[in-house]
Amino acid sequence: MINIDQDKNIAYIKITGSPTIQEMQKVIHALLEHPEYKEGMDEIWDSRGSSIAHWTEDEMRSQMFFSKTAVPDVTGRIAFVVGDEVSYGMVRMWMTHAEMGGSKGVRNVFKDINSAVSWLTNK
Repeated sequence: MINIDQDKNIAYIKITGSPTIQEMQKVIHALLEHPEYKEGMDEIWDSRGSSIAHWTEDEMRSQMFFSKTAVPDVTGRIAFVVGDEVSYGMVRMWMTHAEMGGSKGVRNVFKDINSAVSWLTNK
């Protein structure tokens, strides 16, 4: 589910269940094709109701390369909101792969949505 807050310039992406790499790639495409999405918009990926604990390190790397190819010049900030320690660690691992892969995007991971919104709105 994707919601766009034009006033705050934030795209909210809610992930549920146990998404596969392919499902996550479809969500990224849906975001980029959303009629209200603008390049440079900040994003909140809310995965409190999901888990990526089943992803392997190779899948993490694959997702990072896909993201880098689909959105090569990320200019907005990206906040990930997770619901448990395992997901927090998995997102941190993904962020490390992205940084090592040369991604220029600014990302952060949070355990509550209010902290993520605050981080994005206090520029």
